[in-house]
Parts: sequence; C-alpha cells; structure tokens
Amino acid sequence: MAELIISRPDGERRYPVPQFEQLSYKELATIERVTGVPAARWDEGMQSIMFPVALAYVATQRAGEEVSLDELEQLPGTAISIDDPDGDLDPTDGAEDSGESSPASEAPGTQDS
Repeated sequence: MAELIISRPDGERRYPVPQFEQLSYKELATIERVTGVPAARWDEGMQSIMFPVALAYVATQRAGEEVSLDELEQLPGTAISIDDPDGDLDPTDGAEDSGESSPASEAPGTQDS
C-alpha cells in the first residue's frame, strides 16, 4: 500500500495516499486552491510544486490532525514524499470518471519516530 510520508523535526508520520476518486468536493477545492489548478486539470495539478503539500494537508485532515497549510509549506522541499513499494500507485485513478465515488479512508496517520 502506498503511503504519504511527512518528515518533521518531531518525527516521521505516514498516511494513506488520498486517491482522486475518494476525494470530497471540499478536498478537491482545497487542492485546487493550494495548487492554483482546477480539479478538471488533475494531471496538470500533479505537476505543481504545491501538489505534495495539498495532498499532505488532505491526508492530515483525514487523520484528524490539526496541521495548517502554513506548517506544511514551511517544511523543507524534500519533507513530503510518497512510498509506493508495489509501484501500483496512480493518484489519477478515477480522475476522468469522477462521477462515482468510493468512501474515503479514515485511517489515522501513524508515527514512526
């Protein structure tokens, strides 16, 4: 399973990677606001330097953590990454046919420190 990893001074946290078809309208609007790219142009948004920050924000919110966008934006440029050991991660799954949605994962982040 692919995990989004956020490395902070107090340790590393891991979260399930939010997938397009699982995102709520609110989460899509957040990603759009942070990246400056409309959700309809998801592939283009993924190329934004802010895309990892936007995904990290969504992942921390889903985990019930109070992490601000400003906190995430202040991290070093290599602090947010995705570990995909199986190589099957496709964050764009469902991006072309987003009419149907599946329930969002509510799994909290886990601390590795």
